[in-house]
Amino acid sequence: MTETVTENKSLTLPLVALRDIVIYPHMTVNLDIGRKESIAAVRLAGKGDRYIVTAMQKNGAIDVPETDDLYRVGTVIKINQMLQLPGGLIRILAEGVSRVAIRSIRITDHGFQADVDDLEETPASDELRAEAYRRTILKNFFEWLHNTKQALPDDHESMTVKDLKAYAAEKRIDRE
Repeated sequence: MTETVTENKSLTLPLVALRDIVIYPHMTVNLDIGRKESIAAVRLAGKGDRYIVTAMQKNGAIDVPETDDLYRVGTVIKINQMLQLPGGLIRILAEGVSRVAIRSIRITDHGFQADVDDLEETPASDELRAEAYRRTILKNFFEWLHNTKQALPDDHESMTVKDLKAYAAEKRIDRE
């Protein structure tokens, strides 16, 4: 599959840098937000429409990432719930909405702000290769289920590859 940037106007949203996790569209996840810049971004989003951009750090060991330390493809997420935790942490329940290309990142009083453009998935030009990838993903998913002793979801027969990625990611997060 390839990606194309849609021709709509760029959106500006608060950005949260993530360590060691990628959020995909349609994936629901709990995140504990603790960095000052990220807390400011989440609070800003909470006052508005509750959308933020997440981008993974290139190196998770960096405590205070700069703009060059983040990947330029991220995910817009919708914050469904926010909970203030002891110690200044904020726990959010969020759902991935869409993948985005991050055009620019700047640091403001409210943490990182990002200008983003939607990424649209286009069908694979080589259907044979796409089917090979799909089978490889399914094979790896079922090997992972077997190795981690996870139970299959009840609707596993109707799951798509996108569903499998989200299911595997949720189970990985639950185990950590």
